[in-house]
Amino acid sequence: MSGQTMSFSDKRKLMEDFIEKSKPYEKHENLHFDLRGYARYLEENSISGKDVPKEVVERFKR
Repeated sequence: MSGQTMSFSDKRKLMEDFIEKSKPYEKHENLHFDLRGYARYLEENSISGKDVPKEVVERFKR
């Protein structure tokens, strides 16, 4: 086998850290932002997240 592999305990620790940080089972407040449309717009126009004009960001706020 080539390459480095993670042990089961490393994978479990990574998963537990993600769950602790994101808290997927708690209710989160609405962002009031069309994230899917924003991501699609950036991909279609080949724009980096760092280079987005404020006008574009405002367009996707709800």
